[in-house]
Amino acid sequence: MNVKLGVTTYKGVPPCNEVVPFVRTRHTLAITKGEVLVDLHEALSDLQQALAMVKSAKAMLEKDVKEAGSDIILKKCDAEIKRADNVSAEVEKSISEEHELQKKIAATKVDTMVPHDLELEVKGGKDNAVSWLFVAEQVKNASMSLNQQALDHAVAVKVAAALADHLKDKADLKKKLDENLKNRAKDAKGMVLLGKAMSIGELAVHSDKDKKHEGLANSTQTLNSFMATGTGLPNMDTMATEIMTDLTNHIVVLQGQVNDMKPLVKKAKELFHTDRKNIRDNYKACKKEIRRDKHSWKDTQQCAPFAGHFPAFLQVQKDDEVMIKDHGTQVTQGRRRAGPTRHQEKKQERAAAKAAKCSEMPKCELRQAKRTAKQAALQDYKQVKDQDKQDKQQLRAAKFQKVILPKIIKILKPELLGAYKVLDATGSAGSIVKACGQALADDEKTGCIPMLEIDLVTLLENYLKLFLNNELTTELGSVFSDIESKIWKIFDPLESALANSIIGEVGSIPFVGGVLAAAVGVLFDAIYDVLQKAVNHALNKLKTLLQADIVKAVVDAVMATGLFTPKALKDPTQTAALSTGMETSGNAAAQGPVSSTTKKVNAEASAAQAKAQVDAKGAQAQIMSAGNEVSNQTAQDNQEEQNMLSSENEEDVNSAEGAA
Repeated sequence: MNVKLGVTTYKGVPPCNEVVPFVRTRHTLAITKGEVLVDLHEALSDLQQALAMVKSAKAMLEKDVKEAGSDIILKKCDAEIKRADNVSAEVEKSISEEHELQKKIAATKVDTMVPHDLELEVKGGKDNAVSWLFVAEQVKNASMSLNQQALDHAVAVKVAAALADHLKDKADLKKKLDENLKNRAKDAKGMVLLGKAMSIGELAVHSDKDKKHEGLANSTQTLNSFMATGTGLPNMDTMATEIMTDLTNHIVVLQGQVNDMKPLVKKAKELFHTDRKNIRDNYKACKKEIRRDKHSWKDTQQCAPFAGHFPAFLQVQKDDEVMIKDHGTQVTQGRRRAGPTRHQEKKQERAAAKAAKCSEMPKCELRQAKRTAKQAALQDYKQVKDQDKQDKQQLRAAKFQKVILPKIIKILKPELLGAYKVLDATGSAGSIVKACGQALADDEKTGCIPMLEIDLVTLLENYLKLFLNNELTTELGSVFSDIESKIWKIFDPLESALANSIIGEVGSIPFVGGVLAAAVGVLFDAIYDVLQKAVNHALNKLKTLLQADIVKAVVDAVMATGLFTPKALKDPTQTAALSTGMETSGNAAAQGPVSSTTKKVNAEASAAQAKAQVDAKGAQAQIMSAGNEVSNQTAQDNQEEQNMLSSENEEDVNSAEGAA
């Protein structure tokens, strides 16, 4: 039953039969009005949310984006700020309109129906609010995108600055290394290997080296420096002083070079760690770009650090550097050489096919670029580290030579002393005294003593000394030259065998065998040169002493005969007897010093050899011990470097697991 609202029969209450329809109608009007109010509230809420969203986006654009963005981002930012202002104005206008609607609805009396046109305005306002909320979300998303771009740009600028500093540090390091190498002495003193590497094969033919035994009588070193006190034996304990001094001085130079490299190596390690960390960080950032866009990821800032390491780029570089192919030959830098073998061509084809397949898979290509970047970083580090290794190797080789020098002397000493026992001057000066018993022409007076022309005792004595010195210089020179040749003929094979034995043993030492074997070979050559000087000086000294002894013995023997009186010298009839007496007594006396000197030198050589053999025991083992110490030092350096590389590889694994 339709009941007109407001019709009452008793205190505003409709009749009993009209209560239910009346309440139902009243509730319907209330629900309808409530729905309109809900729509109005939702519209206001959406508009207020949109306004707050737009204002927040604008604040973000004005503060964060403008402060960190690039010129391009700033232009986009200005456009979005202008858009945000327009949206804000429109939203505020819509909010004002919604408030007006709210007032109109509030003015609607209870139990009266909300006008239809007002209800339509509310619904239109709600739809409008949803639209502005959508627009506000677009503004928000745009601001967030620009903010992310600004952040990325700020990071990129920071990374670029850090990279520029990093590259500058690397360039400075390379410059310092070049200057360090340039300032080093071009030629080194001492016997350590510098630039000349001798292979084990070259060292194995040590016995075939050209050994020259030339006279060294004009050496600036004094004879006594090579002579044992009171003997004709070479003083092997002091003869290597010159080598030891050169080695000591050179060790100082090499130690300075190693010390100069320490800050460079430290810096190279720091740069290597930075390189590897940057590679890890850039790899993760670039990998994210692949997920975003598999087509343009290479052009992003995050992937820019790998630009020079992508396979395609490297192949272009390789093609530019390598060759121009022409009928199976290759022309490289103006030089013609044979082309690759079929095996090499197949290998290159497989590598090219693999690279082409990888280039179709972005992640594979990125992994290849990362691997190449790591190799480049390692190469930069090794450029410094390898020089440091070489310097340390030379220093250790020089110290090794200095340690083993006395031990090699001990090993060679008994062999040289044994060879010295061939010294035998017996038979020399047997007929050194010759007298001319008849008158001779001036050109015939060179090989004998002209007795007819000597009528004074003092003249005879002086002439005899002069004559003997002249004759003995030639004769003893020949005798001692033969003795020296015999010494080397015995010593050379023994020295070569010992050198090859020690070189072979040292060559088997791990890590440093080749270098130390070469150092031993050079040291043997240096010692051999000094031995030549020592033996030559010792024999020259012995010859000088023997010559003086022979002259004195002959003169004393001749004068002791009593035949050579002033009267006898002036008597021509006595000339023949005097000549015979001079030759007999003089030549007999000459054999005494020769025999005694030979016996003395041989006895001293035997005694010295016996002692030297005792001293030489264990010397070769000590050489090996010194070599093993160098090996241990090198192994420790290698292990430290390996630990550093392993640590970086472990960081790579941890970083990959964290990213996954």
